[in-house]
Amino acid sequence: MTGGPGGGLRLTWVQPEDLVGHELRQAAEDGRDAEPLLRRWLAAGGRPAPARAGACAEPSPPELRDLAARLLTELAALPRPSAAAEPATWPAVTAA
Repeated sequence: MTGGPGGGLRLTWVQPEDLVGHELRQAAEDGRDAEPLLRRWLAAGGRPAPARAGACAEPSPPELRDLAARLLTELAALPRPSAAAEPATWPAVTAA
């Protein structure tokens, strides 16, 4: 995707504002309680994840990018209900 200063390449897969919508949707699918984080993101002007893979057309303002980075950190810390069912040792993994 182009559009950066001087027509440079924008690496969308490393931009917090492009990742957070996808991660919020994945958190909901995983059973994590991300609804409060989603509300904060949308209230600040963030976009929900696109229906398919992709990124926003234009870079977000710095304050929205900063919020996205903080939300990604908070999302990573949310407990995963499925984690208890995951095997934790190599013998358990190979037996599964």
